Amino acid sequence: MRDSYTYTSKDRLFEVTLHRQVCEMMRELCGKLHPKETGGILIGYYSEDQHTAIITKITGPPGDSKHGLAWFERGTEGLQNILDNAWEKEQVYYLGEWHYHPKDFPSPSSIDINQMELISKNPKYHCPEPILIIVNGDTNKTLCAYVFPSDKSYISLEEF
Repeated sequence: MRDSYTYTSKDRLFEVTLHRQVCEMMRELCGKLHPKETGGILIGYYSEDQHTAIITKITGPPGDSKHGLAWFERGTEGLQNILDNAWEKEQVYYLGEWHYHPKDFPSPSSIDINQMELISKNPKYHCPEPILIIVNGDTNKTLCAYVFPSDKSYISLEEF
């Protein structure tokens, strides 16, 4: 079994690595709320050369999140405390969002795209290139990765 999964842009400018435990946790959380959408945030760090985002942990949905069969609104309850502790203990930080599309192909909806573009441009997030991981609702719970640079359209990453 692999220890991690890597997703790369065709031009190889962007790369995301997810630890196996992170993928397993996402799939587990999706299974618990199926058939509703769910999600959380991605936490990790960048490689020394700033080329690769390494996702080491995720959160589940905060308590004030709202779930539907074809929509998810991530809440914020407790997230700042989680991020403060992650930085203090491990020097890891917010890298983006993840969520579950139980019925759809795991591509970003127009709502997802708008949200990620707002995050990329909002200085409060300190995240000009947020990552979005979408978990597909098929039996294998396939993961797809996207990066949203603040200065251009989003980029689909392929498993490497």
